[in-house]
Formats: sequence, C-alpha cells, structure tokens
Amino acid sequence: MSGSDSEAFGAILQTFRSLGGIADNVRYGHGVRGRGLFAVDKTMPIHVRVPRSLLFPTKSLGLAEGDLALAATSGIGEPQQAFFRTYQGGLSWAAGGRAEVVQFLDLLQALPERARRLLADDLGLAHLLAPHDEAAILERFIRARHFDFHGQAVLMPILELCNHSRDGGEFDVGPDHVGVKGRFDDGEVLLRYSVADSWQRFVQFGFVAEERAAFSLPMEIRLPRGRLVIGHDATAGQPRSGYVVPRMTMGPQLITLSHLLLGDRDMPHGPRSIFIAAMRQAGVDQPAILFDRIAHINRSAFLRLLAAVEDEDGAPAAAIRRLARVQLEALSFAVGAREI
Repeated sequence: MSGSDSEAFGAILQTFRSLGGIADNVRYGHGVRGRGLFAVDKTMPIHVRVPRSLLFPTKSLGLAEGDLALAATSGIGEPQQAFFRTYQGGLSWAAGGRAEVVQFLDLLQALPERARRLLADDLGLAHLLAPHDEAAILERFIRARHFDFHGQAVLMPILELCNHSRDGGEFDVGPDHVGVKGRFDDGEVLLRYSVADSWQRFVQFGFVAEERAAFSLPMEIRLPRGRLVIGHDATAGQPRSGYVVPRMTMGPQLITLSHLLLGDRDMPHGPRSIFIAAMRQAGVDQPAILFDRIAHINRSAFLRLLAAVEDEDGAPAAAIRRLARVQLEALSFAVGAREI
C-alpha cells in the first residue's frame, strides 16, 4: 500500500471514529485476496463497529456525475453524508469498487460463445451477459456489498473492506450496529459473508471460493402427482434434529422448497437425509431416487460448463474451470443417509 493510501485510510478512520465508529488495531492493505482489512498487530484482537448512523440504506443511493451519492431526501445528516462521499471516493466506489464490477463483467464477456450460452440458458445469467450501463454497474456494486440489517439493505463503510472465507468470523449484529471482533491468525480480517455455495458466491460477489456446501440450481421437477419447485435461497434454512432443513410449502399438486442441499463437505450424510425426510413428509414416493435425479441434473450443468472452457486459454476460462471444479467437488459430498 502506498503512503498516500495509508494517509487516506487514516484520515477516513479519524472521521469514522468521530462519528461514533470503532476501528481498533486495523489497517488497509493488500493480500492474496486483493485489497482488504488487516490487523496492525495480529497477536492482538481487532474490533470494528459501524453504528446505525453510518449504515447507509441502499434505497438512498444513486449516481451524480459518476460519483456514488446519497439522495437529498435521504434524511441523513450532513456530517454523515460528507463522510460517505469521502469514503466512496477514497476507499470504495471510485477507488476500486466500480472497477471490480467491470472486471467481473468483462471476464464473463471474454468467455467463448459456448460458455456464455450455457451461462445464459442453463444457469440463468443472461442479465450479466447483456450490455451494461452505469445504472447496471451500480446495481451490481450494491448487490455485492449490501448487508441485510434488520430487514433493511445497507452499505457498511470500513466493514465492507473485509474479505470472505468460509472459515471466517461472524458478523456482530446488534440493535444499533454491525461489527466484528476477535483475533485473526494470518493477520487478515476475514468474514463469512453468508450461507452460500461456490456458485452462489461467484454470481453475487464475482470471485471463486471453496465453500462447505453445494445447493441445487433453481428448477422444477415433474412428479407422478404434481410438481416440485426448488428455489435458491440458502438463507431460509430452519434447524431440525441437528440439521438445517429447507422451508417447505405444500399445496394441491405443488411442493416448494426454499432451497436444496446437495453436498456437504463436513456432513456428507446430511443432504440425502434432509431431502428424504422432507419428501416423506410431503408424501412423495422413492425420494432417494428423486434426490439422485436432481443431483445428476446439477452435476451435468457444471460438467457442460467445464467442457465449454476445457481447452481455452486465459484467466476467464481458468476462473470458470476452478469454479466448476470446486462446485462439483462439493456436490460429491453426499454419501449415505440417516433417519431425521
């Protein structure tokens, strides 16, 4: 990090603290995951807390002459608005955030036609392959950075600089703040962003990460009596007998699952066990065979994507190969079943 970057971060932190934020033992830097937040002394705990007054509702965001701005009607005080402008100009939107979005979209566009067609037709990413104007880039920027704070989508200055790891720390969410605290052995402050698999993480954030689980792609399956509709909301899980089961609704000729776990590196018997229990509750015959059918459809989609870039050179094809590999690996962790 250059001296000017360090000075800019220090000045922003000073204002952040003056407005009620906490940022102890942290610095801005670059590591194997790119730019991020690091401990100044990794033997000591870090503490970052963003107060409610500095959590900026995404519904108030817009562009003003290319800069990320808050609407005049947002009701946010002038000191907080001034901090927002400085932060977005020095550390976020104008200082790499917008460029990261464009880089991801360019990566998709640089893929061979066959791969782009599979992403659009089989995997539902046509919206990311269409030409993008500034409004679409902003929407993508917000999608990759927003946090659901008690039902309201917000941006979190400073805290948004933390990179993701499936073994990372948890968000500290209170009635009037979001934060993180603790020790991080390798020095970088890493958070587990949400419950998601490698594919979902790539679609939302634009990077490839090895995740614990693999979830089904959204799909509709015809049953002997009715239909099964599988969604893609892995955050809708509910605890049951030591497992996290999907939200299920049943109606005439229709069963809906909020999501479907197909692979779990840490609990390989879980996916099949959960699905069989849910389908028995719904009165569906031969649920183990149905699970295998759904898993096969998912594996086939990623195998086709892998084949489409198998002989291609360059970073875009390499990223897709790694994405397909880690997703297929996670899908393979479905062995056996137990009664729930």
